[in-house]
Amino acid sequence: MRIGHIALVAALVSAAGCKKDEANKNEPGKAADNKAAAAKLTAPALFANIPADTPYVFAAFDPLPVAYWDAIGGAVKPELEKLLDQMMQMPASDPGQKFALGLVRELRGNLSAAGLKKSFGISADKRWAFYGVGIVPVFRLELADAKALSGTIDRLSKESGFTLPTATAAGKSYYRFEDGDVLVVGAILDDQVVVAGGPKPLVEQALPFIVGAQKPQPSMADGGALKEVTARHGFASYGSGYVDSAKLMNVLMMAQLMKSANGGAGLPPTCKPQLDALAVKFPRVAFGYDEVSPTRAAMRMVLEMEPALIARMKQLEVDVPGMAGGKLADKALIAFGGGIDLAKGKAMAMEFADGLSAFGTACGVSSLADSGAEMKQSLAQPLPPVAEGIKGGLVALLSAELAGGRPSNVAGYAYVITDNPGALVDMAASQMAAMGGTAPKIEKDGKFHDLVPAGAVPGLDAIKAAVKDKAVVLATGAKGTDAAERALGAKGKAPLFFMSYDYGRLLKLGGDAMAQMGGSMPGMNEKMAQMFGLAAFWAYVSDQGLAVSLAMEMQAQ
Repeated sequence: MRIGHIALVAALVSAAGCKKDEANKNEPGKAADNKAAAAKLTAPALFANIPADTPYVFAAFDPLPVAYWDAIGGAVKPELEKLLDQMMQMPASDPGQKFALGLVRELRGNLSAAGLKKSFGISADKRWAFYGVGIVPVFRLELADAKALSGTIDRLSKESGFTLPTATAAGKSYYRFEDGDVLVVGAILDDQVVVAGGPKPLVEQALPFIVGAQKPQPSMADGGALKEVTARHGFASYGSGYVDSAKLMNVLMMAQLMKSANGGAGLPPTCKPQLDALAVKFPRVAFGYDEVSPTRAAMRMVLEMEPALIARMKQLEVDVPGMAGGKLADKALIAFGGGIDLAKGKAMAMEFADGLSAFGTACGVSSLADSGAEMKQSLAQPLPPVAEGIKGGLVALLSAELAGGRPSNVAGYAYVITDNPGALVDMAASQMAAMGGTAPKIEKDGKFHDLVPAGAVPGLDAIKAAVKDKAVVLATGAKGTDAAERALGAKGKAPLFFMSYDYGRLLKLGGDAMAQMGGSMPGMNEKMAQMFGLAAFWAYVSDQGLAVSLAMEMQAQ
C-alpha cells in the first residue's frame, strides 16, 4: 500500500509538470519610480564616444551606490583573496609571467577603496560604458586618477623587465596585442581607460574612435536611444542597455558582403527578407538594473516584440496563485512553478516551428530547418484530454535539515491548478492501476487528508492531499498545509515560469552537508551565507514583450 501512495504522489507531481490587467503584478515594483526619474537623467561625458547607431550598448548614467559596494565587499573579499593567493603561486620565470604575478600581488595588497584608487586609479563613484563601434566591442571606464594606473603599469614593467607592446594612432599612444587575426587594444586617456578587441581589420578601422582621437557623429552625448530605453522600460540609472536587431543585422550583412567580395560564401539573397522580418517582430533586446541597494539587487531583460505578437503572448497568461511578481506567500528554501494556456501555447509553438524551418531553408542553415520540422512533428501529438485543463502549478520546499546525511524536518507543498481536479486525480489512480498498484482513495471535499504515512518516504512526515475546487494539493511537514493555503489565496496572473531559492540557507545547508562528510564547500564563507537571501527568477509578458526578471535579497552587514 505504501508503494501505491508514493506512486500516486509521483503521478500527481508529473501531471503538474505537464482581459488585460490594469497593472502587471509581475512587473518589478521599482519600474514606475524609475520611469519618472528617467526624464531627469544626464549623460556623462564618456557617452560622447558612443556612436548613435551602435548596434549594442550597456552603460551607466550614474555609478552604483557606494553603500552597495560597502555591503557586498565584506562577503566577497575573503573569496577574492583566496583566488588571488592561489594565483600568486603561479610560476614566474620569464618577464611576462613576472609582470602578471606583480599585477596580482599589487591587487592582493590593495583590496580596499583607498588601495584601488591609489594603485589603479579606480573609484566606485565612476561610470562606464560597453558598446559597439560597428560590431567591435569597446569597454570604457571613468578613472579617478589616470596617472596612478599608468604609474603602476610602468613600475611593474620595470620590475619585471616586460614592456607592454605599444603603438600610436592619430597621435594617441595605446597598448596593442595581436594573436593571428585577432587584435586587442587598450589605452589610458586623460580620465578614462578603454579596452577593445576583435577581427584585426575591423579594430584597425575603429581605432580613432577607440582611442578618442575622433568622436562619432552623431553620438549619444545627450543619452540618445539609451535614455529612451531606460525610460520606456523603467530601468534604474545604474546600468541599462539594448541590442538593436535591425542595426546589428545591418552590420552583419555588411560583413557578409565583404566576405562575398573577397571570395567567401556569404548569406544567400533569400535570407535578407527573413532577417528583416525578424527585426520587425523583435526590434530590440533591452536590459538593465531595476534596483541596487544594500538590501536588494534586481535586473531585468525584455525581448521587445511587435504589438500584435505581444497581444498574442498575453493570451498565454493564466491565473495560477502564489507567485505573482516573483514573490511567495512564505519564503522557501527552493521553489518553482508557472502557468500557461497550453492550447494557445501549443498553437504558437507550431507557428514558431514553421518559422524556424522557413528561416533555416531561406538562409541555408539545414540544421535549423530540420529542427523546426522535428519540433512540429512532436507538437502535432494530441494532449491527453485531462491535460488540456491544467493551467500550471507551484512546488515549494519550505525547509529541510540534514542530520547524519539524512534529511529531516522537511516541510513543503505542491499544487496543480486545473479546471477539473477530480479528473486529474482519477487519471493518476488509473495510471496506478495500469501499473499493477493500488491507489489510495483521495476524498474530494477540499480538506487535507493523509495520503502517505509518516516515514514511508525517508525523512518526511505524513504527506497530506486535498482536492480543491480548481486545484490538487500535496503538503508535508508542520508548516506545509498552512503555507499551501496561503499560497492558494495569493491570486493573480502567474509568470510563465518562476523559480526562487534562498541562497544563504542553501549555502549553509550545503556547507553543513560537506562538514558532515569531513570537507568544506568551495566558495562558501560565513559572511556570504549571512548576507545573501532569497533570489527569484521569473518570466512574464510585459507591455513591451517577453520579460525576464532576477532579484536577490541581501542582509545589510
